[in-house]
Amino acid sequence: MFLPLDLFSGLTSGLLYLGPETVMPLVSFLAAALGVILIFWRYIVRFIKRIFGIKEKPSTAAEEITPYVEPEDDDGSGSGGQVP
Repeated sequence: MFLPLDLFSGLTSGLLYLGPETVMPLVSFLAAALGVILIFWRYIVRFIKRIFGIKEKPSTAAEEITPYVEPEDDDGSGSGGQVP
C-alpha cells in the first residue's frame, strides 16, 4: 500500500510526538500499578497456585540451622571459670 508523502510526513512531524507532559502520567500510573502488584505478590502467587493445584514443597532450611549454645563449664556459670 502506498501512502501519500504529505500524510506520512504529517504523522511523523507532530501527531505521534509524546512529550514529557504526556509520558509522565502514563509512566506514573504504570509504576503505581506495578507497586500494588509487588505489595500483594505473595497473595497473587498463592491464588494462582491454588487455581492450578500446585503444592508448595516443605522448606528444609529450618531443620538445617541449629542455634549456637555456649558450652557450660564445670561450675555451670558459663564464665569460663574466671572470677571477676
